Amino acid sequence: MIKIQLPKNESNFSVTALIENINYTLKFRYVEKVERWFFSLYSQNGDSLILDIGICPGSNLIYPNSDLIPNGTLVFISTDRKKDVIKSNDLGTEFKLYYI
Repeated sequence: MIKIQLPKNESNFSVTALIENINYTLKFRYVEKVERWFFSLYSQNGDSLILDIGICPGSNLIYPNSDLIPNGTLVFISTDRKKDVIKSNDLGTEFKLYYI
């Protein structure tokens, strides 16, 4: 299990993560109009692999594109296991990102 560090209290950011010996860029943005986080994934060459999917806690962010990152699940897990909605300031605090 790999914990991917995220900045706190930012509504639009990207991080680089080493997954299965490949560097990926993960981009996150919060859209206030719909009160939802969106996720995009880019290869180490900058090619888009996944674009702007809505984030649901506990759901695999790379499914059904799981052939893009082998053998794993990229998922947000609530730190208190009671929350099921990710608010604007929750990434990196109330919800942690893991590659399992």
